[in-house]
Amino acid sequence: MTKLDIYESFNARYLSFEDIARTFIANSQFEQLLGNNHTLLMGPRGSGKTTLLKMLTPLSQYYFSKYNNSKNWDLQFLAIYIPTDIQWKRQIEIFNKHLSYPQNIIDNFPRFLVTNNILICLLNTFEQIININSDFSSNDAILYQETQLCTQLINSWNIEKPILPSLNSIKQALYKRLQFGNTLLKKFRYEPNFQLDSLPDYFYQDYFDLILLGCTDFGNVFKEYRNAKWALCFDELEISPDWLQHELIQKFRSIDQRFIFKLTTSPLVSIVDKLSMKTLEIEAREDEDYRVVRTWNYNLKGEIEWNSFGEKLLTQKFQRFFDNDRKPIDVFGSDEETRNLSKNFSKLKVQERSNLSNSPYAKGNYYYVLFKELAYIDETFRYFLIHKGIDPSNPFPHSDEQLDQIFRKILPIAIFRFAYKKANKSIRSRKNPGLYYGLPMIYELCDGNPRFLIGLVDALLLSTNENASKLKITIQQQSIMIHDFSKKYLDLIGSHPDSNREIYPNKFLNLGTLLKEIGSYFSSKMLRENFIMDVFSTFVIDANVPDKIVELIELGVHLGAVIYLDPKTVVSSEGLRDKKFRLSYLLHPTFSLPIREFKSVKLSTILKKGKHEKISDQLTFSL
Repeated sequence: MTKLDIYESFNARYLSFEDIARTFIANSQFEQLLGNNHTLLMGPRGSGKTTLLKMLTPLSQYYFSKYNNSKNWDLQFLAIYIPTDIQWKRQIEIFNKHLSYPQNIIDNFPRFLVTNNILICLLNTFEQIININSDFSSNDAILYQETQLCTQLINSWNIEKPILPSLNSIKQALYKRLQFGNTLLKKFRYEPNFQLDSLPDYFYQDYFDLILLGCTDFGNVFKEYRNAKWALCFDELEISPDWLQHELIQKFRSIDQRFIFKLTTSPLVSIVDKLSMKTLEIEAREDEDYRVVRTWNYNLKGEIEWNSFGEKLLTQKFQRFFDNDRKPIDVFGSDEETRNLSKNFSKLKVQERSNLSNSPYAKGNYYYVLFKELAYIDETFRYFLIHKGIDPSNPFPHSDEQLDQIFRKILPIAIFRFAYKKANKSIRSRKNPGLYYGLPMIYELCDGNPRFLIGLVDALLLSTNENASKLKITIQQQSIMIHDFSKKYLDLIGSHPDSNREIYPNKFLNLGTLLKEIGSYFSSKMLRENFIMDVFSTFVIDANVPDKIVELIELGVHLGAVIYLDPKTVVSSEGLRDKKFRLSYLLHPTFSLPIREFKSVKLSTILKKGKHEKISDQLTFSL
């Protein structure tokens, strides 16, 4: 097992359709995506949206069938994969900053850019279908049909002539159009006297009209597809222009019945034009006009499904990298609290516990000893128990009601508080008390994000030099590596190109700093201040939070660093305001927080508190 073996490419954007199909594992989100309806596939980066969307394409379906010796899913549509190109997103952003362009350029260049890229994707799909039908071999009949198709496309799309009637030639013509458009912008920008009487006709063409014509031409030549249904699969819609997001979602309401849309985007779509700050009207309604498929963990059902998927993903990975039948549980063990507590209370021998009640809260068991020891070193916890009518020197539940309403609620807080607290209320000098380990905690840390899971497990496997056949990573090794991985992830968030925002003139805030403010607030409440049962770990973006900070949180949601909870609203004119969030569980080790959800607090309250902390030096504005 080498570093090269373990570090796989896990960004589906850069993987071929064949590579994706070879190792694909279907999940509940994919089953929902197969439906013959408009779909919004929502989730943060790395949550598998691109993989799911690419698996709908004819080529991925072909390779999946080939490698699994099974039939494909019975799709009722042909999928056209259309990735949002980060380059033309940047082009449009730069373009929008130069408002000195002529009005016809301002009105039409962004649409031309998007239309051209969509047509290239459509040609790629046609090519996939033709290759599959010909079993990737060329013959006179196929060449004749391709020539017929291209002749029709050249006329339908008004492609410049002379041109050879081939798919590659048409793609080349489209690339030349892009080159002409970019050259035109440079001339307007750098040549003050440059004049242009009129733009070519293709600057005014509508992408959907051309798609309709292209698919019709394809059906006219390849008769078996004359009545085919087409799925336009737009990936990463969150980095596309606002007008495109608006138009595509609006098309859910009314569109030619031969077409459906499968769109991937962040967990929340804001229908506000960021240039004009006007709310865009959306008539399409969830469940009536389109279905929403969520790829991140926001409820118990999703967490259970994700844990099951994570088990399959790691089992498949282990089968490729281990010679023997090693399973994830063999390597990582379980995440039971008693694994760690048994090390803390090693004097509590098994023989002494053999006649005790099965309840871990019973007198003499690990939880009982935990509460007793914490009460000894933490006077605020001792006072809490006394206030609740519990003897700190003999802390066990006297009733089922007391067990449910007090002991089970405070257990995760008590475990973390005991691990870090000293009698003088300072933080232990011990850097890592071993709190993050085992399954399913490793799955839960990754919040439904396959990219995080693969990266974390790769790091864990590389953290030990043990023989692969006997590999078993200890609690301490896992916790140290998970803590390091968490910190590196926070650093990565802080170094993202869009992470620095000017909140007020000459006053900047970094997303990483903002996340530290939030995490440090929760950590202080849970570990440093007086013990309370109702601690905080979630927040609501209230009206007092500046818009620029809301934009930073929106970036955090997109990157998976901030998790949108209770996502009843997916398309919103209010954006993120009045909605509940938490930090990604992958960030919790950095702040010594349990992998649990607790009460909510206003974000403005956190920021006011943060003004007085060293970590908040960048927060130079007033709230």
